[in-house]
Amino acid sequence: MRVLIQADMEGASGVTDYRQIAAIWPEFWRTGRAAMAADAAAAAQGLLDGGADEVLVYDGHWSGAANLDATALPKGVVLLPEEDVFAQMRAGAFDAAFQVGRHARCGTNEGFIPHTQAAGLRLAVDDVPITESHLNAYRAGVPLLGITGDDRLAAQLDGPLTGTPFLAVKHSSWRATTQCAWTDPIDAQQAIRAFAASCMRGAAECPVPTLPAVFTLQVSMAPERAAEIDGCAGLRRIGDGTLAVEARGWWADAEPAMQAAMAAASRSLADAVAAASVASEADLERVDPEVLEHARAVFSAWVMTDEVGWIE
Repeated sequence: MRVLIQADMEGASGVTDYRQIAAIWPEFWRTGRAAMAADAAAAAQGLLDGGADEVLVYDGHWSGAANLDATALPKGVVLLPEEDVFAQMRAGAFDAAFQVGRHARCGTNEGFIPHTQAAGLRLAVDDVPITESHLNAYRAGVPLLGITGDDRLAAQLDGPLTGTPFLAVKHSSWRATTQCAWTDPIDAQQAIRAFAASCMRGAAECPVPTLPAVFTLQVSMAPERAAEIDGCAGLRRIGDGTLAVEARGWWADAEPAMQAAMAAASRSLADAVAAASVASEADLERVDPEVLEHARAVFSAWVMTDEVGWIE
């Protein structure tokens, strides 16, 4: 069986400070990347222990830089570029998926850095809010073996994800406050490895999370941002901050609309981080101090500000 790991950073067991998730801070380079890699490596080894023939990893976290080092993964486990992952998902090249480092959706302010794909963006299918775990499951189109991440995500695994095995690796109380479920990082990795192995052994019982033949994807964001994409990728405004598109498949209709919504909703944050252009910790010293200070201020303000779950 060929299994894809869809990895993220906010829900990684060793990420407990928001500065670990973005390349504009030294904490990202010193501990954040390693924490994400440790969880992905533990899950990969567990899947192999459980009988997977091949394990591939998708780095699905946006930080302004590369997050995963292929050398940190077990021997034989391949780190795929995003374009390859998307092409293979569309072609049905994977047999199953496993999610690592996941987090709660936008508006879950008791969760650690809650969001849905981009800052300030909310997503729903047929009026029911979804998480990134949902949309990544729809992208993959294969059985979802299990998920690890923030404990606040557990209650949101509804609809087609109801009953998906879940391992809480951290406990959160606010957008910038969380702690690992284990005191010793080695214990966390062992738990993830054992959980992944167990999920792999139960692969035969895992259903494929499916969407209706025709469904409506709704996107919600600040009204001024929504106005910018009215008419893009089939999206039409149905409220001040809400747009919708009728879809007959995730990749054909929903993905293009979501990409347009992501770009609009998170433009301020994405532009601020991109302006810093950081590819290594050493680069931090070469960035214009005012540019770096602005990027950090914008990012911190987003993390520290409670968000509503939906905008009409």
